[in-house]
Amino acid sequence: MNTFSGAPNGMAGIRPRDPIDVHVSMAMKGANGAPSSGGRFWLTSQSTHSHQFTAGQKSYSSLARDLHPGFVAWNQVAQALGRDAPRAGAGKVGTLRGNLVHSRLQDLARWSRAMQKYPKGDGDSPASKRPACEGNGVRAIRFYGMEEDKEIYREIACPNRECQYAMRGLCHADAHLIFRLRWDKSDSWQAGFNESIAEWNTGGWESLANLAGLFELILGTEAVLTLGGIALPPDFPADQLRPGLAKELGVLNPSLVGMPFVMTIGWKTKAADASSPQGKRYPVVSFSPDGDMAAWLIAQRRNRAELSQGSAPLALIPASVQDADFEETVRHESRIELTGSPLAQLDLLT
Repeated sequence: MNTFSGAPNGMAGIRPRDPIDVHVSMAMKGANGAPSSGGRFWLTSQSTHSHQFTAGQKSYSSLARDLHPGFVAWNQVAQALGRDAPRAGAGKVGTLRGNLVHSRLQDLARWSRAMQKYPKGDGDSPASKRPACEGNGVRAIRFYGMEEDKEIYREIACPNRECQYAMRGLCHADAHLIFRLRWDKSDSWQAGFNESIAEWNTGGWESLANLAGLFELILGTEAVLTLGGIALPPDFPADQLRPGLAKELGVLNPSLVGMPFVMTIGWKTKAADASSPQGKRYPVVSFSPDGDMAAWLIAQRRNRAELSQGSAPLALIPASVQDADFEETVRHESRIELTGSPLAQLDLLT
């Protein structure tokens, strides 16, 4: 008897990847691999590839991204600004609008400390290019060498700002945000852009603080400071704990799905010091709600009351910063792409 029922379908062992289409970059790598043409947003491919750079007499390979083919008009405007964006701002390529695509903060954003490599003389760094040390101010995972061809990481207490590497400026912020791009369809220039799922990341402390402030406004101080299971210190000043707009409006367990926000890149100047005698000018990204958040939360409460059993809205897409494939590909590739050049300066990409 012929039991043939067609060609095989499916694939054992396949691992789906997050449907992130766009990476929001704040600079492009120049011919020598160092960050160049900052102070504006570039819309690039999410995937990275190895690219050859030349610094002085040396050539080396490092990860880089291509400009996204779906946003040619945007990147042409960014390119027309030249190497140095005007101090007055980057104009229409200096602001991006978006909507959050997850209910929970821990699914749409993550941040921690990271030291990519050990300084010379302190030991070998991971050949996989994973960070030599990552921590959250309480616990850290640090590379301790190889055993039987395997990279060995051990959990240690994270001294936070008191860590020897943090005090030497080797331990940077590592922050990521997943969101959906949103465009003004009444604007003929923006009307043709795709509302793609995008990822933005930064190694800058100020931009991270601004991102955290966006969520503190809605969720409150405790929700932000305890991200990742960190316990709030028992002596934390009560007068610094803001309740958050959701709690003040009586919205319990608020969903962040659909929350509109705007991010803007601008310049800051660091005063001259021993490490930078001429001072330093660098970009910083600010975040703000885009619209009446009180009305948005009240409407959410009303909609929930109308749903049977008060069911909470589900995430719009499965992409999450908690996903294993985000951890192993997106997050580490983004960090390596920033730190791969010996000339790269992370604070240029704040």
